[in-house]
Amino acid sequence: MQQSDNYPVPTSLISEDGRPQFGVYYRPLVNVNLEDFDYRRVAPFPLSLFATTSRRAIKRWQYMGFASPEVVGGMAVVDIGHAHSAFVYVYNRATRKLHEYSYIDVLRTKATLSESSLTGVSEYVAGAKIIRMDNRPEASRRRVSVHIPGALRLEVETDESRVTPLCAVTRNGLHGYNYCHKAAGFPISGFVEVGTERFELGGDDAHGSLDWTAGCLGRNTFWNWASAGGRLKDGRRLGINLVSGVNDRGFTENVYWVDGMPIKVDVVDFDYDSDAILSTPWRIRSNDGRVDLRFQADGERAEDIDLWLVASRFHQPFGRLEGRLEVDGRMQDVSLYGMVEEHQARW
Repeated sequence: MQQSDNYPVPTSLISEDGRPQFGVYYRPLVNVNLEDFDYRRVAPFPLSLFATTSRRAIKRWQYMGFASPEVVGGMAVVDIGHAHSAFVYVYNRATRKLHEYSYIDVLRTKATLSESSLTGVSEYVAGAKIIRMDNRPEASRRRVSVHIPGALRLEVETDESRVTPLCAVTRNGLHGYNYCHKAAGFPISGFVEVGTERFELGGDDAHGSLDWTAGCLGRNTFWNWASAGGRLKDGRRLGINLVSGVNDRGFTENVYWVDGMPIKVDVVDFDYDSDAILSTPWRIRSNDGRVDLRFQADGERAEDIDLWLVASRFHQPFGRLEGRLEVDGRMQDVSLYGMVEEHQARW
């Protein structure tokens, strides 16, 4: 495992003097005390006039993804300060049919974000529509439940007992910060029901991913991201989490896991044609030479939201990543399945 203990896990995200505790950590922060930071230097005017209103600069989300030989999917609950949003999608890999449902909550009354990645529930509830991610650290498991009446039902349980997560507190601009907890390639179990079809999730070829993030990203933000899982030829589980555009200044969240053990990666470049995201391959390479992957999309989930004050335009293609990773001191051929992302946000 490639990691360093130079940065012991702090007791809180924000120190007693009000500063983010920057670093890369291999255990989640227990006390994510977001409100102990002064956001007046990062919030847009006129929110920046008061400490209370400046807290609208806080952005938070929890995303859970999964893939099996039959289906791939993901869900998230998001707080962008001015509004809440939520989505869930499932893609049938055989029929190439995408089932997706997304919601905007401008009154901020239907969604709740967990207080940390270790405890609490992130959920969106609107009548009988439910998207819920229940964090249960004591058992190293999370329970994910989705119910869209007459359309989609999902029950998934993760097993993160053998994965060492990567958690990072990174700089954003002169005064901003961001905290994330990432993990990928861990086992999952459960099922998905889409209409009259039911898909069992489990076994050697099913895997999950987690992204729990909170902080104050820049007013205008752009990033690329990749998350996927698979197995090495010798049977060991493999997961990746790679990003460019955020969480890559000073400290980065770039990492891949071999049987749950993290291997830290340097800065990563995403080389692709933004005008032909689905039809042309992406190449993803790290500056230290440990990662050299190509991605080819099967399909995508895309969204274009413009609420004047805030906007989110993104493409999240899913497909196969193939290439080479450095494992056991040498480059090895790998094949994974997961997603990449192009995201532009104004918030």
